[in-house]
Amino acid sequence: MYDEQLEKLIEMALLDGELTEKEKQVLFKKAESFGVDLDEFEMVLDSRLFEIQKKAKTEIAAPAAAAPKSDKFGDIRKCPSCGAVCQSFQTKCDDCGHEFRNIESVGSSQKLFDLLQAATLRNSKALSENEEQKNKKLEILSQKHNSDGSLVKIFGGKSRAENQDEEREDLIREMNKGRKVIEKSLAKEKANIIKNFPVPNSKEDLLELLAMASSNAYDNDGHVGKEEEVWIQKTDQIYSKVKVSSDKDPELLDQATNMVVSLMKKLPRKYKNFTTFLIVLRTRFNQN
Repeated sequence: MYDEQLEKLIEMALLDGELTEKEKQVLFKKAESFGVDLDEFEMVLDSRLFEIQKKAKTEIAAPAAAAPKSDKFGDIRKCPSCGAVCQSFQTKCDDCGHEFRNIESVGSSQKLFDLLQAATLRNSKALSENEEQKNKKLEILSQKHNSDGSLVKIFGGKSRAENQDEEREDLIREMNKGRKVIEKSLAKEKANIIKNFPVPNSKEDLLELLAMASSNAYDNDGHVGKEEEVWIQKTDQIYSKVKVSSDKDPELLDQATNMVVSLMKKLPRKYKNFTTFLIVLRTRFNQN
C-alpha cells in the first residue's frame, strides 16, 4: 500500500501488538516525507493494530490441540479447576473438591427419553399404517361381497352371508395379529434401548438417570410387568456405578441410596432384593 521502506517500519512497530507514542512519531514523520495524508495514515495504523490484537486474542482463547493418546497409559483425565490428575469414575476432584459437570450437554435422562420417544413414534406410525391396510382390505372385501348378490345356502352348508362374515372375521383376526407383532417389536426395542444405554459419570447425570429409572420401575398398581423389570435392572446397574464412583463422594451415595430404598419399599416381595447395599448402608434399608 505504501512505500516498501514505510511498510517495513510499520511492520516492525506493530510486531509486539502495541504502538507507543515514540513509534507513532517516527512513523508519522516517515509517512509525511513520502507525501502520505496523515489522517488517512492514522486510520490505517489503527486498523492494522486492531487486526493484530484481535488475532492475538483469538489464538489465546482457542483450545489447545488435543494431546495424542498414549499406547502405554491411555488418556489422562485432569480436573478443569486445579489440573490435578483424576481417576476413572470420580465425580469430584480429591484435591479441590470440584464436581465434574457438563452443563452444556444434554442430560443422560433426556437422551434416553428421546430415544424411547423416537421408538414410540416409529411404532405409532407402523400401527397407523397397519390400521390403514386393514381398512383398505375390509373395504375391498366388502365390495367383493356386495357384488356376489346371492344369499342362498350352499347345498348342505352355510349361507353365502355366513361365509362372508367368516371371511371378514378372518381378515380382521389376521390384521390384529400384525398389530400385536408391531407392539411386541416396540416392547423389545425399548427394552434393548434401556438395557444398552450407557451409564454416565457425572454426579448430576447419575442422579437424574437413577431418578428416571427408579420412577419407571414401579407404577403403584401392584404389578411389575416386563418393562418395569427392565427398569429395575437399569436401576441396579446405575446404583452399582454409583457405589463404584462415590468413594470420595458420600453425598452422592446417600442421595442414590434414598432413591433405591424408596423403590424397594414399594416393590412386591419378589423384587425387593434386586440390588445390594454397602455394609454401612444395610442398617438403613433394614430400618425401612
